[in-house]
Amino acid sequence: MTATFDTVWAILEEQRPVDPLSVAAERERLGHIIVTLWRADPDCDLVTKAVQQFRVGGVLLTPLPGLTKPLDL
Repeated sequence: MTATFDTVWAILEEQRPVDPLSVAAERERLGHIIVTLWRADPDCDLVTKAVQQFRVGGVLLTPLPGLTKPLDL
């Protein structure tokens, strides 16, 4: 997983560097993307899919098991 993260981050930085003020948040977002993609399909081309998802934006969120309605805040 760590090697995948490092590879994806290097590709992203090469394509279009991340704003230095956003690096910590963007690295965390990338971590979430990678873990979510891996959980969904451990045999997928994780590097390619993670780069694509990162560039699309947002974080892939998976629902919590048993959660059927929004939590009341």
